[in-house]
Amino acid sequence: MINEKLKELKAIEKEFGEKITEKMRTQAMARISSKMISTVARHLIKDAGYSVATTILQREFRHIGRNDAKEFIDIFKLKQNDYKDASKALKIAAFFLGLRLDTVENETIVRNCPQGAEAIKFREPILCNACLEYNNGILQEMLGDDNILERTKWIFNGDEYCMFKVKKK
Repeated sequence: MINEKLKELKAIEKEFGEKITEKMRTQAMARISSKMISTVARHLIKDAGYSVATTILQREFRHIGRNDAKEFIDIFKLKQNDYKDASKALKIAAFFLGLRLDTVENETIVRNCPQGAEAIKFREPILCNACLEYNNGILQEMLGDDNILERTKWIFNGDEYCMFKVKKK
């Protein structure tokens, strides 16, 4: 019985690997995660109010970003207080989030963002703001607390893509 179940699992895993590319899997994970976070955010807003929900999500996502930056530093041998490595850490995070990066005018931009798609769908930017705070956590771990990302373009506002710049507080 156990061997039959194991064979069945291996067959499903093989079929999955043949039909679903790594890119498709990453994009699906990003969409699913965004939908899950959106659902939790909507309920948190309903139960605790918008201001409390925003504060909690932004604080927690920033903390997650700081911790992820520490891992990126170890894995990729990045240097803190180095703008080039901070940029690399943000790009690594984007790939983990299933984002598609591109360049415009020598700047890295975000296209096809699953968080942005959910924000537009529900006409609620709380998920975009939480994602921004996640990236602020990475940036602050890499460059210090006096640095933040500022949106210069935003899909939620009708722009074609999202773009950010580093700014001193």
